[in-house]
Amino acid sequence: MRPRFSLLDLSIARELLGSGSGFFVIQIAAAVVFSSDNLVVSHDLGTAQVTPYSVTWRLVGFTAILPSLVFPALWPAYAEAYASGDDAWMRRTFRLTLRGTLALNGACAVILIAFGKTAICWWVGPAAVPSFALLAVMAFCS
Repeated sequence: MRPRFSLLDLSIARELLGSGSGFFVIQIAAAVVFSSDNLVVSHDLGTAQVTPYSVTWRLVGFTAILPSLVFPALWPAYAEAYASGDDAWMRRTFRLTLRGTLALNGACAVILIAFGKTAICWWVGPAAVPSFALLAVMAFCS
């Protein structure tokens, strides 16, 4: 049951390495994009603004949890519908999911704008409370 180099097919290995390296580059780019925001804020606005930005971003990030739980569960159903040619179900489900997600995100944005400053003050203290503009932009852009 040990692997043997004589059974290695270089064309398949090249194909796997090619597609895998693309995903690796995408992951590195995502890590840079999603990890460099605090550096940009500290450089452009000063280090005092990093805490309100970061805490607000964390709070707003909680609103993405529910849709991220639903979407992966739908992929097998979409694959089954695609395989059986049920385009109508895929369109109907996608529209319903999109509307539900927009409604949920809109409701979360309103709640964040209404209670976000109070929640952040209670959660981490008054030094991390963001401006209304920052809270509103993050709430509606999430």
